[in-house]
Amino acid sequence: MSSYSDLLCSLVLAGQRLTRVAVRETAEKVSPNVYLTLATLTDHGSLRTGELAVHVRLTQPAMTRLLATMADDGWVRRVADSDARAARFAITDEGTALQADWHRRIGEALEPYFRDLPDDDVAAIARTVTLLDAAPLDGPPPR
Repeated sequence: MSSYSDLLCSLVLAGQRLTRVAVRETAEKVSPNVYLTLATLTDHGSLRTGELAVHVRLTQPAMTRLLATMADDGWVRRVADSDARAARFAITDEGTALQADWHRRIGEALEPYFRDLPDDDVAAIARTVTLLDAAPLDGPPPR
């Protein structure tokens, strides 16, 4: 593995660690797959069940069950698709509110761990977030 690969691996592992801390500190009861599904719908708009399954890394039957539960909870809704046999889902206002509340709670839970960082380190984190947000991570890697 190159040092560049090592750095990217370390970045992913740090993100996973932050996620574990956020889940622990917020005592989150909602499945992470719910938040992954909501984030995917926010990023991509309405999607078919199979497309969501690929993004969230669930089997299609598992995604079907998850979407049924999420629809019962009011977080997603079924929308029309050009193929009447296909199920397409979109995020609802309630789903958007759930996601926003989760984001707020993540920030509040993690803030104490970082509040004493020097301004330069906070700026480095902000720059990293900006770079990651701008990275073309959807679809195949650039060649």
